[in-house]
Formats: sequence, C-alpha cells, structure tokens
Amino acid sequence: MTDFLPFVSIIVPVKNNVKIIHDCLLSLLNLEYDKGMLEIIVVDGFSSDGTYEVASKLPVKIFPA
Repeated sequence: MTDFLPFVSIIVPVKNNVKIIHDCLLSLLNLEYDKGMLEIIVVDGFSSDGTYEVASKLPVKIFPA
C-alpha cells in the first residue's frame, strides 16, 4: 500500500437480508485497510426480518432508507 490512504466509505444498501448481512459486514470489517480511514454504512430499507438487529451488533453505522 502507499504511504497515504484516502478515507473510504463503504455503503451497503439492504432490505430483508438477514441470511447474509452478518457475513457480508464481517468481510468488510476484516479488510486489510487502516480502520481509522474506513467507515461502513448500512442503509436499511425498513427490513422486517431482523437484518437491522444483526447489523446493529457490529461496529457499523446504520441509517434507515
């Protein structure tokens, strides 16, 4: 990697993805990138299957769509 890493925002739009959201977010959280220069934003489309609850247990930002 270079000496300078830009700040990166990863936006994950979801709706009723409880089966995959945990693994998806863990994969993103485990990226080899400076954690201080990375944010993960989950935009939830008012899921009704527990997606919000699963995502809220991880260190990501969550916003309703």
